[in-house]
Amino acid sequence: MRISFNISAAQAMGIKKYLKSVDPDVSPNITAQDVKDFVIGEALGLINYGAVSDFVSIEEAKQSKQI
Repeated sequence: MRISFNISAAQAMGIKKYLKSVDPDVSPNITAQDVKDFVIGEALGLINYGAVSDFVSIEEAKQSKQI
């Protein structure tokens, strides 16, 4: 399933500043792709390690048995 959404300019700038603060060696030009990768990583972390992960694990097990 493909899911798309937009973030505000303030959210993008906040993420850029966060990325710069956690890794001072990061390129001074944080790109839109860097922000996108961060947001995707955060979403996948929530899905795979958050409260919803138990439900995801059950569905993954069901699908793996169908193969």
